[in-house]
Amino acid sequence: MILRIEGRRKKFEFLTRLTTRVIKRKYDVVSYLFLLGGTSAFISILYFEYLIACGPAKGIFSCPRNYSKVYY
Repeated sequence: MILRIEGRRKKFEFLTRLTTRVIKRKYDVVSYLFLLGGTSAFISILYFEYLIACGPAKGIFSCPRNYSKVYY
């Protein structure tokens, strides 16, 4: 039990060191934020294309598998 707690403490210390190291470098934080924003924008664009293909009334899961044929 004591060993398990010590292992968790070491992991936590490693994570805190890693995050402080990343936060100290402002460039890394900014690039990470840009990466997050870019991925979220990409996902939202894909979702909107999916809604255009399926129609918003059908919802996400009730869309047919060959929804790309709606374009044709």
